[in-house]
Amino acid sequence: MVLLKKPDNHLEDLLKREGIMYQSNNQTSKYLFITQTAHQLIISDFPDVPTEIKSCLRKIKYIAPDKSGLLDKVGIVDINAHCLIPVLANIGISDRGSNVLYLNEDSGQGKLLVIPFSLNELLKHRGITPKKFWVQVPHFPYEEVAFTDRGGVRRLFLACLKHLWELNGLPFVRISCNPGSFLSTFAFRVDTDYSSPILIEKSLRLSEKVGMRWTWFVTTGDKPAQLKAIINILKGQDIQLHCHRHQVYVDVAQNKANYAEGKEILNRLGISPVGVAAPYGEWNENLQQAYAELGFKYSSEFGYSYDDLPERPLVNGQRSTVLQIPVHPISLGRLAEAKLERKKIFDYYARIIDLQCSRLEPCFLYDHPKWIVHYADVLKDILQYGLERCRSWVTLTDYYRWWQLRESVNYQIQFKDDGFDLIVEQAIPEISLVIEQNNRIAFVPIKTQSTRWNELKWIETPRVKRFNPHELYTRRADLLMQIKRRLQNYRRRIKNSTHSIL
Repeated sequence: MVLLKKPDNHLEDLLKREGIMYQSNNQTSKYLFITQTAHQLIISDFPDVPTEIKSCLRKIKYIAPDKSGLLDKVGIVDINAHCLIPVLANIGISDRGSNVLYLNEDSGQGKLLVIPFSLNELLKHRGITPKKFWVQVPHFPYEEVAFTDRGGVRRLFLACLKHLWELNGLPFVRISCNPGSFLSTFAFRVDTDYSSPILIEKSLRLSEKVGMRWTWFVTTGDKPAQLKAIINILKGQDIQLHCHRHQVYVDVAQNKANYAEGKEILNRLGISPVGVAAPYGEWNENLQQAYAELGFKYSSEFGYSYDDLPERPLVNGQRSTVLQIPVHPISLGRLAEAKLERKKIFDYYARIIDLQCSRLEPCFLYDHPKWIVHYADVLKDILQYGLERCRSWVTLTDYYRWWQLRESVNYQIQFKDDGFDLIVEQAIPEISLVIEQNNRIAFVPIKTQSTRWNELKWIETPRVKRFNPHELYTRRADLLMQIKRRLQNYRRRIKNSTHSIL
């Protein structure tokens, strides 16, 4: 399906996560070719693409959808980097107000699409920054998240790849990132922090009312009797580790000591955690290394990524053994801080759920017992809406196990006029291919088979509302938020320099 002109770690990992078949050798009997230069990513339907495309180097903050609709499901992609923008760019709008991507449907040799950045640069972890999220109120909620919108970068690349496939009349095929044949899958994560057993019990009642099991990341620094009571209340739920001390450190040793203590305490209470989620959603390579050395299997930090597919972060040039499972970063507390009324809170999350379903991606939300109890009525409506739209739910631990199986899938597909032949090394239940063509999608079980097009059960591709240009207001400079960020960073540096747990 895809030929990479040369091996590339970030590009290969991105294609694997999407479940798109590719090769990185000298065969040329493929449909699309991907060439990554020092500053551009070029997708074409012919092999010998020009790499000297007349361009200008410009620093841009974001890429947003234009009137073409190509990037509507992608949304605003925070770039915050120098990009090599083709002079004839005609797609996507930057903060400078000009187009940044270049599509040529008749270059003389074939079609090509130029993305003005290198994945090698943008997909490096570049720290954490406050980011505002759109909602129709005067004060936007914000959270400190990854400096680069990794999920947005991936979706922008995917939208371009898919568009070239569609222009060539080809079906777009990849492994579904949801179990079974569902448009999306729903999960809810709870960080207990230092919540009382009463708050935990009241929160649990809501999960039982809506018929879900949640993933509870427990802080073990409570008094032993209180922690034991919490574990008893959550019996039968998906219990994982939040932290022992509610702090993220800059070195491996202190992070490892923090989580080793928490893990040992849970072990003594009969819990063997495989998942972790750091305080404040913070992430750094030394934290990831500590997780790996302690044998954890997955973690969840929006300081690394959010609203994205799972990924194994690069640490010291190697893919980590610990899978990162992103969630949506805005909690009820952030919406309360922005003074949203209950109807607006429901509308906010309904929009996120609809957007993730339209992307055919998981929708994972998170919160804390204090706000779960305070907004129990509206949260119940939100969860029921998520279950109705996504049609399935998982715990984060179950999703990690399912993703592990997905990572093992290898397949080949050969298209014919009346259908296709699918060849799979090993059939795995609950994993499907998703095929998109002509605004329709169909799911095909991962097993060796020959299928005709007219045998597929096609459904209409989920639509999404046109991009609202008012969302760009969230990218305006905000001096107060920058001051808050500096104060928070200062406080954390003081904690890291004066408080050692060794």
